[in-house]
Amino acid sequence: RTCQYRSYDVCLMNARSVSLRHSWCIAHGVFLLAFFSTMSFAERSKASNEIGVKLQADVDHVDPGPTNGKNTVMNTEDFPSLEATFGNKVTNSETVIQAKKPKLEAVRILTWNMQDIVAVDDARVVNHTNYIKSVLKSLLSRPEREAIAVFVFQEVMKCSLLSEVFPNNFACTESITNPAAEAQNVYMALGNVIFYRTDLFQAKNQNRLEVNDTYYDDAKNHICGKTGKTLQEYWNEACDSWRRYNTRCPNPKGLEMDLPFVPTVDLKLKTSPSLWSDNILRDFQSGFRIVAVHLFAGGIWIRDAVLSQQGVIERRKFQMRALFHLIDYWNTKDKEQQNPEPTTIYAGDYNTENVEVLKEVLQPATDYGVALWCPVSGNLCQFAEVTLKSSQKKPIFSHKKGQLDTFVVDLQSDRANFNRAMMELPRKTVHVIPQETRKKNPQNCEECSSDHHPVLLSMNW
Repeated sequence: RTCQYRSYDVCLMNARSVSLRHSWCIAHGVFLLAFFSTMSFAERSKASNEIGVKLQADVDHVDPGPTNGKNTVMNTEDFPSLEATFGNKVTNSETVIQAKKPKLEAVRILTWNMQDIVAVDDARVVNHTNYIKSVLKSLLSRPEREAIAVFVFQEVMKCSLLSEVFPNNFACTESITNPAAEAQNVYMALGNVIFYRTDLFQAKNQNRLEVNDTYYDDAKNHICGKTGKTLQEYWNEACDSWRRYNTRCPNPKGLEMDLPFVPTVDLKLKTSPSLWSDNILRDFQSGFRIVAVHLFAGGIWIRDAVLSQQGVIERRKFQMRALFHLIDYWNTKDKEQQNPEPTTIYAGDYNTENVEVLKEVLQPATDYGVALWCPVSGNLCQFAEVTLKSSQKKPIFSHKKGQLDTFVVDLQSDRANFNRAMMELPRKTVHVIPQETRKKNPQNCEECSSDHHPVLLSMNW
């Protein structure tokens, strides 16, 4: 890959690094038990109020508004604690029996659009949030050998709304969504957050977009790929497809409104021989970069005849191009410092109901020399033929409209032969987890669950 770029100073380390606090409490079973801690981070953004209003429109579902006393907060017994749900006795004692933990044979990452986790004291919101937390507790209770190491959530306003559920060996990368956009409608969440285990990973470059308030200022001038164009030039050519949404097109100042502002974090595997299998440590020496994705929904704009279906797809395609361009820029800068490229995992809600739309949205990757793996479809993305590879006769999709939620992986590994990699990857790599199988909806609480189901990726060789 040949790349030219303009020189800019980029701070590679986020000043807001998270303290690594480890506390394990294991007794006979294989459940992970820990004290819950609340974590909060400052939100920063420089996007304009106009962009904030437009961002709000990206969310397709209708704002239900306050309940005005029609609903009541459900009895907390309807959302039992982890102890009550799983029969585990949580103890405050500092003296516990230490069991030998098995080495992890897979890196497990879960993505879930939780649907509007916001800080509003309203019965509907509280019941919904409590239900989501109860499902999350169930997911966290998996045996250690099947433990989920990274959680990527969409439509969560901030980490602190969920952090009490997580043990204290988790940290969170905060949403960087414009606070002005979040404030436009307090019942609607636009942000993404990433929770990850600090005992398994060493984190760096948290929310690299925010470092020195540069955002895309440096990356958009980066030149790479077969065409030798900047991101600004790509946008100038493409934005006409959705100009009734972004009326600033083709004014160069309109580019910012179409750029995805998402949280990211680089996770380096800790190399203690008791944590990971030899295969995992060998094949992912450079670690992972997690990118939380939530692409343009556009349904409201199609319904109101403002945009065509193709116009919505073209805007999603540009959003992915912006992320590919950004990651290519970061990788180029890191190579200058002799830092190898990590395996980048784009996890989240793509709003692509089938594999053909997903492949179209991912098409810009070819301009950056990137071969992408689509584990949900069970193949390299360019060769994917099914939306969800499943052993079930009738697959369960993550949303009633289709498999909107997915993973796209830029598989940077010492084992770079993709044919060999595809042969060695396990058959059951991805699972859609119906939330009701983890925690049934309480009676008289039809709106408690999310309209999306969690999706779990297990990466191992």
